[in-house]
Amino acid sequence: GSDKVLKGMNRGYTANDYLEKVHILRDLVKNASLATDLIVGFPGESEQDFQKTLEMVELCRFDAAFTFIYNPRPGTVAARLSDDVPAEVKQHRLERLMNLTRYLTAESLRKEVGKEKIALVYGPSRKDPRRWEARTKENKIVHFRYNGEDLHGKLVKVAIKASGNWSLHGDFLKLMG
Repeated sequence: GSDKVLKGMNRGYTANDYLEKVHILRDLVKNASLATDLIVGFPGESEQDFQKTLEMVELCRFDAAFTFIYNPRPGTVAARLSDDVPAEVKQHRLERLMNLTRYLTAESLRKEVGKEKIALVYGPSRKDPRRWEARTKENKIVHFRYNGEDLHGKLVKVAIKASGNWSLHGDFLKLMG
């Protein structure tokens, strides 16, 4: 969200450039699902820069976000920069960012409750092997019960009954084609 940090990362675009692309995509693709990677604590990142990141995340309303603390990578331009953001500040910023992205992801998932979705089955749920795990075309994870044949790689229709922080919970309706 901070043009100063984006320039330091050699991104080649501004926050407004990015936001404009998000708006265009959302106008062109109904129900577009957006995910992003976010880094906190890049060298020189001030509290004001971080606040701009939080504001950008709110404006973009990402469906999912993968958040990381900056670590220098050997051979990059950034590796030669002074890593001047204290570790405890980086950790605190990561926690604040994760709280926001968790809230936005849960909010996005809540909007799916009551809908019927077609999803691609990946396999049994890692947390509950009695349930299956699938992904919708919007890349949202959905768990459901089914006691019939092996569903690996199959398309199914599910009725979304509930949502959590990271996934949906539904009822199996039918096997698709």
